[in-house]
Amino acid sequence: MGGNGSLTRGEEAADASKVSDQSAERTKSLVDWMNLIKPANGEKDHWVLDEAVSKCTSCGSDFGAFNRRHHCRNCGDNLCDKCTKGRIALTAEENAQQVRVCDRCMAEVSQRLSNAKEAVSKPAGLQSHEDLV
Repeated sequence: MGGNGSLTRGEEAADASKVSDQSAERTKSLVDWMNLIKPANGEKDHWVLDEAVSKCTSCGSDFGAFNRRHHCRNCGDNLCDKCTKGRIALTAEENAQQVRVCDRCMAEVSQRLSNAKEAVSKPAGLQSHEDLV
C-alpha cells in the first residue's frame, strides 16, 4: 500500500483478480449444484415442451409465478404442484431414487412395480389359479 492508504496499480489489479476468481468460483459452485438437481437429458426425452402447454394437464390451472409447472417423470406431462404430489421409484431396483410423478401415473407405476416384485418372488413352477384358466 502507498503511504496515504491508497493501493498501487499492481495491488488494485491483484485485488480485482481475487474478486473475479471468487465470483467465478461461486458461479461454478452454483452451476455444479444446479447440475446435481436437474434431471439427466435422457430422462427428459419424453417430456412435453413447456412452450406447448400453458395450463396443468390434469386440473387445468394456469401456470404462472405462483403456480409453477412440473414434469411427471413417468409420462412427461406438464402439471402443477398439487397434481404431482406423488414420489415413487420408477424401477424395482433396490436403490432406485424416488421421483416426482403425477397422480394419474402413481397408481400405474405402483401396480407395475408390484407386478414386477411378485413375478420375481414367485417360484418358476408355481402358478396361480388365474394362470391356469
